[in-house]
Amino acid sequence: AQRQGVREVAVAQPAMTLPTGGEAILLVDDNAALRRVTVRRLAALGYRVQDAENGAAALAIIDSGAHLDLLFTDIGLPGQMNGFELANQARQRRPGLKVLFTTGYGNFVRQNGDAADQSEYLIRKPYRSDELAAKLRAALA
Repeated sequence: AQRQGVREVAVAQPAMTLPTGGEAILLVDDNAALRRVTVRRLAALGYRVQDAENGAAALAIIDSGAHLDLLFTDIGLPGQMNGFELANQARQRRPGLKVLFTTGYGNFVRQNGDAADQSEYLIRKPYRSDELAAKLRAALA
């Protein structure tokens, strides 16, 4: 009877194990509630997370010398800097920094008219945990 109980527990596990990581991520999103949820999701996947509400706050973290592997930023940010501009400034400071963009809008185009190039990664909101886990690994690869 005990063995049967063990088998039932095993069946209750999620069918798919999400890819995890231990890298350091800077999450930038002006929606505080969504940011809190996303920080928890990233931490549950094993990542070390710092978060910022806008480009200026994100650059302050980057300038502090904090170790970062990935910038995960919303494209639509308040203030002087959208996510694309933040990524450009971040990469000037940290060449080779990986970037994952997110947006809730269907069509995203840089202000100068060209869409994000193929070397950049995008995940559309709302995203599922499995999508997020897979996109993070792709962007960090």
